[in-house]
Amino acid sequence: MVWLFSAICLTFSLHSFDIRFVFDTIKIKCMNPGTFSSIIVNPVISLGWTAANWLFPPQCAGCGEPGMVWCQACQEKIQRIQHKVCPLCGVPRADGVLCSDCRQSKPEFDWARSWANYDPAMREIIHQLKYGNNIALALPLGGALVQLYRSAPYPADLVTVVPMSRQRRLRRGYNQASLIARAFCRAAGLPFSSSVLRRIRQTESQVGKHPRERMLNVKDAFAAETEFVAGKTVLVIDDVFTTGATMRSCANALKQAGAGHVIGLTAARAGLHQEEPLPAAAARAY
Repeated sequence: MVWLFSAICLTFSLHSFDIRFVFDTIKIKCMNPGTFSSIIVNPVISLGWTAANWLFPPQCAGCGEPGMVWCQACQEKIQRIQHKVCPLCGVPRADGVLCSDCRQSKPEFDWARSWANYDPAMREIIHQLKYGNNIALALPLGGALVQLYRSAPYPADLVTVVPMSRQRRLRRGYNQASLIARAFCRAAGLPFSSSVLRRIRQTESQVGKHPRERMLNVKDAFAAETEFVAGKTVLVIDDVFTTGATMRSCANALKQAGAGHVIGLTAARAGLHQEEPLPAAAARAY
């Protein structure tokens, strides 16, 4: 609880943006259903959050209009993935059968879906969350994933996230995937743990790497705790799904630790292209 009172006291010496950041951080950190923080601290934090909103109204990350962190009009401009998709990785396909990547190399995860296309509008939202300290954006993003989760073939026993390296976390101050996951868990009523997966070796940034380089970069980079995952369905949440290399590596670690099923959710999907449908005879094979 020391961090809570220290953060509240600190707000008196901060600018309006910093005050919002403090309250947003505390609110999202307390989003773990059934914990002491969620039951006892949340009413206090909600009051402080309401006061911060009144004194320093948020601005929409999309259009800059005051009143909401992300207005409904801007959310409706996002290109959501609502068509037929590959049943494993979720890439759009007109025929709804396995995509070429999943046919060539079946992923270790059992199901993955993304909420929206990583187009310029969505990229701006993710960048503001990831690099701009606009962490309140995790709330609508986490809420958006709940609808996707309802179509999952396996109910999750536990929710976790792709772990960041210690250096990157110290530099940024938070794991954006963890913030999205906490908001999701609060809305879905699922337990969250950030300690299920751990990074066992340092990796380079995936940005700018080709698919093969991405796969090699994160190969055997993670490990999972058997005591947490044995026989369970684990849901892994991340911000962006690009080639699936990171999700595959996390799923491999979880399966090696004894997880029964691994499913994945991300806010956005990068590099989208709709594959041509297979000939009818070939499609029936999948």
